[in-house]
Parts: sequence; C-alpha cells; structure tokens
Amino acid sequence: MKEASDEMSSLDRAVRELMAFTERLEIKSRLIVMTTLLHFVSGFLSIALISMGDGRGLRIFSEPETRLTLILTDVLILTLSIIYLSQFERIAKRGELYFSEVANEKNWEGFDYERLRFEYRIALREFSISSELPLARGKSSASIYLFLNILTTAFVLLISIFILKPTAYI
Repeated sequence: MKEASDEMSSLDRAVRELMAFTERLEIKSRLIVMTTLLHFVSGFLSIALISMGDGRGLRIFSEPETRLTLILTDVLILTLSIIYLSQFERIAKRGELYFSEVANEKNWEGFDYERLRFEYRIALREFSISSELPLARGKSSASIYLFLNILTTAFVLLISIFILKPTAYI
C-alpha cells in the first residue's frame, strides 16, 4: 500500500513539473512570436526609412551612422529571437523527460493506466501542444522561426548595404 502511495506522489511531482514546463513554454512561445513580428516590422521600417533618406526626403537616414544604427537594431532583435528560441528548445527537451516518464507510467509493473487521472492526461496533452510554436507545427517549428528571423536580417542587410547606396558613399 505504501508503494502505491509513493508511486502516486512521485507521479504527482512529475506532473507538477510537467505543468511548470508547459507554462514556461507558453511564455517563451509568446515571446518568440512577438519578437519575430517585431523583427519583421523593424526590418521593413528600416528599409523604408533608409530608402526615404536616399536623396528623396529624410536625409538623416542616408547618413552611414543612422544606417548602422538601424542595422544594429535589427541584429539585436535577431539575437533576442535566437536566445528565446534556444531557451524554448532547452525547456522543451527537459520537459520531454517528464512527459516520457508520466506517459510511460502505465507500463510500469502493476500500474493500471485507468488509474492515470484525468488531470494527468490533460497535462500530457497540454505539454504536447505547448512544445510546438504557433503557426509552425511540428518538431521543426523553432527552426522555421529561426530561418524567418535570419532571412529578415539578411534581407535588411542586403537592401540597406548593396541596393540602397548611401549618398555619403557616392
């Protein structure tokens, strides 16, 4: 009888840990989406401002220092995105350990899966859903967000350095 209660208390602890990982994944997921959207907006705003400063209006944006500031801002947002994505991946991998243990609990000797409480099953499903980023489902969802952020920075760099020539350099 004592073994069964110890088994359930360790299962309760594992489920609580899994729920904590789920909450942390949800927070990181929101940060990743917001940072990626900010990156897109910032990148396209930078290109728009630099193109307006290219002899057609706002001359301050044709200054090399201003362009450098806009590019560095874009690189800073890229760096934040990469940090959030790596934290998301690390949390998801650590949570997978608890997910596997709770999910495999039914396979332990003498354990009846029907005894796995409803809350436990919901916790497993919530973790499974939270371990994928929105709008990019699957195990490669973080890679998709990373690719989009790197592509945005590359686009801003290419446009601002090679296509929109600063008037100070001409």
